Amino acid sequence: MNRKRNIIMIKFLIIVLSLILVTILIEKIMARFETLSNSSANIQTAFYVIDDNYQSINLTLDAFQPQSNSYQYTFSVSNFKDGRLIETDAEYTVIVKTTTNLPLTISLYKNDNSTPRALVNIFTNSETVIDEYGTYFKKYTTDSEFFGHFSQTTNTYTLSIEFPARYKEDDRYSDTIEAIEIAIDSKQKTI
Repeated sequence: MNRKRNIIMIKFLIIVLSLILVTILIEKIMARFETLSNSSANIQTAFYVIDDNYQSINLTLDAFQPQSNSYQYTFSVSNFKDGRLIETDAEYTVIVKTTTNLPLTISLYKNDNSTPRALVNIFTNSETVIDEYGTYFKKYTTDSEFFGHFSQTTNTYTLSIEFPARYKEDDRYSDTIEAIEIAIDSKQKTI
């Protein structure tokens, strides 16, 4: 009887040790995989102001390098989608939120093809905000834009991000990831 109990205990210990070993191996194997991406390509994103909502996209710039030219990202905001037009007048605000990891200069330009004019940065407010976890962010906002509900309209924007070449030799910024969120806050226009 004692021998039978010892065999059961040995089998139980082997199973427990096997589970622990498998767990450790899975943890080690999974930790070796990582994702690398380069965000130097131009994004082509469209936001649609059809319903009252808040839409956003995130740019994670882990391969951001100091350079003499600015990074340019294009996106558009429309009052229609798939032939469906907004039912009431609406207004929206463009909000860009960045982490404060890199010394960036951020500008937003509205490309209005109807009137040729010099590009003017349309951010009207920038502030440093702190989230509930104590993380600092830089928040840029524009004035409200108006969309009527009688005709299809699209506004195209270019987000310009400058990371000056003078920081190329500064080791403090090597391998630093910057996250940028572009958000559209829209609502019905009240009279």
